[in-house]
Amino acid sequence: MKRMSRNGRLVFAAGLCALLLAFAPDPARAAAAGPGQDGHDAQPLTQAAEAQQHEVRPRNAKLLMDARAFMLAGKYDDAKRELGRLYPQHMDPYERALLYRMEGYVAYGQKDFAAAVSYLEMALDEHSLSNGDASQVLFQIAQLHASQQEWPQVVASLQRWLAINEDPGSVGYFLLARAYFEMKDLDSALAAAQKAVDLADKPQQSLLQLLLAIRLTKQDYAAATPVAVELLTRYPQCGKSYWLQLSSLYGVQNDLARALAVLELADRQGYLTDDAELLRLARLSQAQDLPMRAVRVLDAGLNEKRLDADVGAYQLLGNSWILAREPEKGEPALERAAELSPGGDLYVRLAQVELQNEQWAPAADALKDALSKGGLEHPGVTELLLGIAYYNTDRIQDARGAFLRARETEKERASAQAWIDHIDHELQKSSTRKVTLG
Repeated sequence: MKRMSRNGRLVFAAGLCALLLAFAPDPARAAAAGPGQDGHDAQPLTQAAEAQQHEVRPRNAKLLMDARAFMLAGKYDDAKRELGRLYPQHMDPYERALLYRMEGYVAYGQKDFAAAVSYLEMALDEHSLSNGDASQVLFQIAQLHASQQEWPQVVASLQRWLAINEDPGSVGYFLLARAYFEMKDLDSALAAAQKAVDLADKPQQSLLQLLLAIRLTKQDYAAATPVAVELLTRYPQCGKSYWLQLSSLYGVQNDLARALAVLELADRQGYLTDDAELLRLARLSQAQDLPMRAVRVLDAGLNEKRLDADVGAYQLLGNSWILAREPEKGEPALERAAELSPGGDLYVRLAQVELQNEQWAPAADALKDALSKGGLEHPGVTELLLGIAYYNTDRIQDARGAFLRARETEKERASAQAWIDHIDHELQKSSTRKVTLG
């Protein structure tokens, strides 16, 4: 026998008592009540079932009532003992249907789900239950199959259930959508889930989650977005997951303004606590030409230790200052990122900022650190920049040496040679002047 899954337990969240209280009527009341008095107006299974007024003989009614009492008390062995005193061959179809249904409930209480389904099917096979009772039994069968993740059987049971219900309500379509979704029949799942939402006065969170999951699986992001908006509108206090999901949906549709707005609202409510979430907020701010907003996010995240003090954070902070046209304020962050980086390329990035500000000596130091650390994507460029930094600090021979090393790379050969020729020309002029003056 299969063990009930977590999803199955969710389907039966109300538990055994709720099931029994809702669906196990008092046999004495059943004896007095005629079909059609249970709130269901759909067509009956048979005309005879609708027309006939059922009576349960006193002895049978008492045993059924005693069994029901034991069952509700969780005394399933005692309930089975009482039911064992009944003789199906001496009962009419309606009495047998009540017996089999009760046997099904007892089996369910004992977690024998296969037996529970079998008994409930036997109750239906008597074709004597009222339409309302038959509807309840069919839905219980579908739930039992769902608890065992038997999705094709869930679909088959619910199709029978829908056939006798003119007004089935939202819950049945929700379960049908779940079954189709698990079977990867996304079109059928979508139709059932949308029907469930349309029938619900206030769609439950689980129903909207399922509809969203279906649309996301179909990669229909435009249609998924209003579902995510409704989830967030109806259940705003359910944590950050809906906020992040909605922001991501806007992002994949290239609506970066809304993606950023949703994340900012989430941050204001204190939901963004993860490193990746804060980095995404900063990057979206950059992408929307709001670098100072990115700076504030990153500064706050680092100071409050919500953000890992790693290469990525410091590099993004430094670049944000540069985009904000305050590169000098970004230098400490870039330097820290370069120190933490396993390769030397971030030292090159730092040097480029310093070269733009004509900070020749610090740029030369950064470039030497880059070469020392290694792992450079473009070592020839680094040597070329180092030569320029040396040249502007009057370290001509050091500059020429850097240009000679840069010349060894094909891409920088022409530029490096031009610098070498320029230096050699200057050195020759200087030497000529010295000879003349001498």
